[in-house]
Amino acid sequence: MNLADNLKKLRKDNNLSQEQLAESLGVSRQSVSKWESGSAYPEMDKVLLLCKLFNVGVDELLNQDIKEVKEKKQSKNTMNKHIDDFLDFITKSIDMFTSMKWKDKLKLMIEEFIIVIIMCLFFIILGGCLGLLFSNIFEMFDYNKWTNFIRQILESTYAILAFAIGVILVLHIYKVRYLDYYVIIDKNKIKVDENMEENIEEQSKENNDPNNRIFLKKKEKVIIRDPDHASYRFISGLLKLFLLLIKANAFFVFGGFCISLVGFVIAFVVSFAISKAGLLFIGILLAALSCIVMNVIILYILFYFIFSRKIKWKIVFITFIGSLIIFGTGCGMGFIGFSEFKFLKDKSIESTEVISMNDHLIIPNYRVEKLKFVETDFNDIKIVAHHSNYYQLVVEKEDNFIHIYLGYKYEDTLKQFRSQLQNINKKELIDYDSYEITIYTSIENIKKLKDNYDEWMHGKNEYYHVDDEY
Repeated sequence: MNLADNLKKLRKDNNLSQEQLAESLGVSRQSVSKWESGSAYPEMDKVLLLCKLFNVGVDELLNQDIKEVKEKKQSKNTMNKHIDDFLDFITKSIDMFTSMKWKDKLKLMIEEFIIVIIMCLFFIILGGCLGLLFSNIFEMFDYNKWTNFIRQILESTYAILAFAIGVILVLHIYKVRYLDYYVIIDKNKIKVDENMEENIEEQSKENNDPNNRIFLKKKEKVIIRDPDHASYRFISGLLKLFLLLIKANAFFVFGGFCISLVGFVIAFVVSFAISKAGLLFIGILLAALSCIVMNVIILYILFYFIFSRKIKWKIVFITFIGSLIIFGTGCGMGFIGFSEFKFLKDKSIESTEVISMNDHLIIPNYRVEKLKFVETDFNDIKIVAHHSNYYQLVVEKEDNFIHIYLGYKYEDTLKQFRSQLQNINKKELIDYDSYEITIYTSIENIKKLKDNYDEWMHGKNEYYHVDDEY
């Protein structure tokens, strides 16, 4: 027999102590202890009370493994339970709605409409923020079919999740707001307790009813609402919803700080590559370390806020102040070390392009500061650019437009990074992005290019299109 093991498991599953179970059965705690140890067995009436208390059969309690029985029942009835719960939800909703007065129906629909509008606004704003964030992330990579595919997947996933979460929240608020506090009473059915049996018999004899039946007149169904929840319940529900939405936003913020934590750890590790930079290295190391600590503190606060746990503010405050002190120390040392650096510009490479001049030629970036014009006797247009080795001069001609700019060599990114680290260890900072573009041509061509540019900007010439974007 498995009575001892089954009894112990059932008691623990129902969060009952031996004293509480003994009190429910009207026996001593020692008796329950003996039953669970197997040194004694309860009488049959106590067995029946145990079966009723724990909602199990006698054979299940005495001869079978309760754990296996429950698992079999649960696996068998889970799907049926979900279906029954859904049908019960629909049935109660229909019964409640048909029994409500028009005033209550209108109030319900208006409240649900307001909730739906709030949900839509929230998910639209959240979607816009996430879209902006991911757009900035995708801009770091070359646009191709894979980035577009990933972006579409993320947008579709967000739309599905937003719709599902919105529907769940709206239905849950509806259930809490109405179904849980409305009771439909059918007055055709009444429950008679034992104290009314004598009155029933007397009334039955007076009505010459040998079967002791009472006939009631048919009455309509009515709806009774719990008065304790009638006032301001909707407002408190909205406040809870607002708190839930804040926690949802905090969850996304939590993810953002996880990413930033990875970034600060990378910065901490990379700082060792400039170990020869002296105080700058120590300053960056301390600043990165303090940022890691502050990031962990923020993640700790967000985690405990999302899961409604108590935050140890004293420890948080002391740790945060300490990390601020370390951050300030690191910034000060870094500033001292940074002041020892030399600042140089790399314009070691010279690139040249020659373009034939015509009367309708226009340079859209004519007024760019780094685009200089020099008068010469040269009839065509000679473009000379001074720049670093990590850029290249690009001159594109499209109809009457000439686009002049410097294109970055992405394949040299790692090379530039290594070069910059070496320069930092030498206490030098090189501006590889500095450049200068000079256009050499005759004074007549310069005047013509200026006039063409002005006409294009004001849309006065049929050769140029004002709606082009440059």
